[in-house]
Amino acid sequence: MEQILRRYNPWWDRLYESTGMPREDYLSRMRYSWDTRDVLFLVGVRRVGKTTMMHQYIHGLLSEEPPERVLYFSMDHPVLANTSILDILDTYRSIHGLSHADEFSAFIDEVHVHPGFERELKVVYDMGGVKVCASGSASI
Repeated sequence: MEQILRRYNPWWDRLYESTGMPREDYLSRMRYSWDTRDVLFLVGVRRVGKTTMMHQYIHGLLSEEPPERVLYFSMDHPVLANTSILDILDTYRSIHGLSHADEFSAFIDEVHVHPGFERELKVVYDMGGVKVCASGSASI
């Protein structure tokens, strides 16, 4: 799983540039919501740019946060699809030597394909320390 997470998070090892046309209106809405404790959901039909928005937001966040404090992964990866979100977060902590007291940001793409994601995100929210941005189809 570590290699999968490293491939999803190239900024851990090198400079990162996002792609796509920046949508400042949406990015500013994300920034406005970022300082709350709430889980931020990006919801919409397929192919509208949810993943691109996440990567653009990550690019901006990396100017404020250490790269190892920013995690991105997609739940539609065959290995991750059968892994609990909590286990993925624990693997990430292990990779970077973080404790549960260390704060970080987690961007979880295609969260809707993971059965029981609502329950797991509630646990992450209740435990604190992780700012979550999750994306999924309009069926969430």
